[in-house]
Amino acid sequence: MLLMRVAIYFGFTNAYSTNVNALTVKIAGIPIYELTKSGTKYAGKSIGIYMRAVCGICMALSVIAKELISKAGRKQATVYQADKDGSAWNDPYRNA
Repeated sequence: MLLMRVAIYFGFTNAYSTNVNALTVKIAGIPIYELTKSGTKYAGKSIGIYMRAVCGICMALSVIAKELISKAGRKQATVYQADKDGSAWNDPYRNA
């Protein structure tokens, strides 16, 4: 959601600086918002299907990132516990 808000903000900024009649805001080539000049101001309209697709992609990526971070944290805790009690080490010279 924040990504789209920032993209739309920069779309408005770009539209006002270039003074075009119409502008399509895109994220990674996917059109999410249309700006149309009405007098001296711009009116915006979301492109719903694409906006929902971008939201879905962002949510899926955030779930994957969360799971990877969680898995790395569990792995780190397991290694620490195994090192602490020495049970996971099969090195015969370790306790010699």
